[in-house]
Amino acid sequence: MHSLNTGTANPALNRNVVHAIEIYWPPLLQQKIIVSKLDALQEQTKKLEAIYRKKLADLEELKQSILEKAFHGELTRRSPAVAFPVAIDGISTTDIHAGLIALAYKSHVEKGTTATFGHVKMEKISHMVESHIGIDLDRHPVKDAAGPNDYPHLKKVESRARKAGFFDVESVGERYRLTKLGGFDRLVAKTTEKLGDRCAEVERLLTTMAGMKTQQAEIFATVYGAWNNLLLDGREPTDEEIVSEAREKWHPAKLKIEREKFFLAIAWMRATMLVPSGKGKRVEEKKE
Repeated sequence: MHSLNTGTANPALNRNVVHAIEIYWPPLLQQKIIVSKLDALQEQTKKLEAIYRKKLADLEELKQSILEKAFHGELTRRSPAVAFPVAIDGISTTDIHAGLIALAYKSHVEKGTTATFGHVKMEKISHMVESHIGIDLDRHPVKDAAGPNDYPHLKKVESRARKAGFFDVESVGERYRLTKLGGFDRLVAKTTEKLGDRCAEVERLLTTMAGMKTQQAEIFATVYGAWNNLLLDGREPTDEEIVSEAREKWHPAKLKIEREKFFLAIAWMRATMLVPSGKGKRVEEKKE
């Protein structure tokens, strides 16, 4: 570019030279794709902002409540423990579980990632909804090869979904395929209604996990479960202790995955604020 400069006292580009320079613009279709992705990102950012504004408001309300109790000398009184996870009113745990699977499938369709949506993804998503967001699905997770699982319960949910005409899940080769039935949209609408103000947080989690490959979802849920177990034990674990719990002490199958991927998962979870708080159900050892 310097070779195109003209003038001695103050070298600069001549207007005619600039006009002759060819600048590459992406094809119109690619421009539209870029704009569409940016619009989607903006929408997700707005939803995320709304979630955190509500969390900040809740924290402020909690702080004021604590200050008021302290002023009246009530902090020394024993108060009942808050249940976590909690059931959603007006819908059974089986149907809310089926509804969350339907919403998760819908997110995968929108992301174009239905090829990754099988039993492993269903269970990892269900575990994160129950253990992170705190919606009771009546699961009893165990340390399995693919992460925290309760497959017997998942099969009951799939059976209910099939009989109620929501959706069907069938084995196709080495993977599972969900097929929408006549009541699918009705289930999605009811689930969205019953979730209420939790819907935005659920959608954020589902959208995030819809973009994950199967192994990524497996590592994410396993690290979360292992980390939460350590917190339930009253410990403040180091990253090394979390990885050891999630890999070496979880299931022999986990040893096939590089340790570095578990450390990367921890860093990503902190960056996205998807970390456990030491509440809810423990992921128990699997009984053979």
